[in-house]
Amino acid sequence: MSAYQPVLSRHASLKSRPEGDVLVLPERAVRLGGSGGEILRLCGGGRSVKDIVDALEARYSGTPRLELSDEVRRFLAEMQSLGGVESADVRSGGEDPSGVEAGPRDAAVVPPTPTRRLPTATADEGPLETSSATRAVPAPLNLIAELTYRCPLQCAYCSNPLDFRSRREALGAEDWGRVFEQASRLGVVHLGLTGGEPSTRADLEEIVDRAFAADLYPHLVTAGLPLTPERLEALARRGLRSVQVSFQDATPAASDAMAGTESFERKRAIGKHTVALGLSLTLNCVLHRQNLASVPALIELALELGADRLELANTQYHGWAYLNRGALMPTRDQLDRASEAVRGAEERAKAAGLTMLFVRPDYFTDRPKPCMGGWGRLAMVVDPTGCVLPCHDAVTIPGLEFWNVREHSVAKCWHEAPGMSAYRGFEWMRDPCRACPERERDFGGCRCQAFRIAGDAAATDPACALSAHHGRIVAAREPDLERLVPRR
Repeated sequence: MSAYQPVLSRHASLKSRPEGDVLVLPERAVRLGGSGGEILRLCGGGRSVKDIVDALEARYSGTPRLELSDEVRRFLAEMQSLGGVESADVRSGGEDPSGVEAGPRDAAVVPPTPTRRLPTATADEGPLETSSATRAVPAPLNLIAELTYRCPLQCAYCSNPLDFRSRREALGAEDWGRVFEQASRLGVVHLGLTGGEPSTRADLEEIVDRAFAADLYPHLVTAGLPLTPERLEALARRGLRSVQVSFQDATPAASDAMAGTESFERKRAIGKHTVALGLSLTLNCVLHRQNLASVPALIELALELGADRLELANTQYHGWAYLNRGALMPTRDQLDRASEAVRGAEERAKAAGLTMLFVRPDYFTDRPKPCMGGWGRLAMVVDPTGCVLPCHDAVTIPGLEFWNVREHSVAKCWHEAPGMSAYRGFEWMRDPCRACPERERDFGGCRCQAFRIAGDAAATDPACALSAHHGRIVAAREPDLERLVPRR
């Protein structure tokens, strides 16, 4: 058996920013500390793990070889588990990253740099702290670009604002290009192109061109129409790296009924073409009382299409979904059955290279979710009007001041807009959040949900069992027979 030769996964990208190296994957970005970026740059070129260790030994001559080997093996195993590294001969198999001391030396390894001790290689999805004029502010990794509110679908769980038709869409392709360049300089590496439906924009190709020129990783979130296979090919030629296609259910009749239009077969065609083009495919299926029984069939659909990732995303009750909460709310038994179906399919999915994500709604967990990875911590949203937000729903909280990219730089909007810092960090928290040991995991939960249910954005997220308003969440768990109101 030949030696394991690690290479960067075909859907992964390694990017450098002033704060350090970042591994970018279709659905996330991972900061690399210490020697992590150096190790990944040595992957490929026919190098075995032994060759990588040899190259690092030349760079860090004061570090014992055994320590280097252990460090490289551990880091590559972690990268492989994240989907960032695979075998150069992945289809025919290869040795595990722990098998390091075999294989020919590659004479093309990187020449040594001045002697220094090897910094520990690390991977972290949290932020690096950077300084602003007055305080430490995290540098974002992800930009969610809401290109439009327009969408041909009428899903009753849509998270877009109820008054979206009254909001003026202000940014053209040139404006978005300027946003991308400034965001990249700030530290952003991953770009989610979303909406609404991005493919309703005639200038989507130019927008992807500008994203690629700004050294971002473009990820398209689409309903599958009016996007066509031909247009998808054009986007791929311009640098599109991955595609997320939404499915409302596992059959044409059920999916089209929720979407309010015939769309299932077009979604399937876009999914198949995404895989044929060599792009990463994610299927996103928003779950609720009407479709939770379809989880086994949705898993089969993802396997059939050759998807890399299946997001079984329980409804988040914002926008139209909150309006329809009573009709969408699942039962605990439905959630238990869906969870069992996911567990039962794990081995088949793993063998097919499919990652499945199923997270129970926070209405049923008694614990708040770490919304957006923390307010103003990892991700920024730029809405169709040009407003920079910590999450798409934050604009609904009264009294918060957010700034617009037509008037300020992206960096200034991120660092200095009062609304961006309102719930950043921990100083804003009251008890029980302030003293809670979970605060560095859940960051206090969802501020928009706190405002919507408790009437106070600084209150403990009502999803938490410690909240004085938790009873309102418990009461809402009981579904009713309200009629769905479609997005319109």
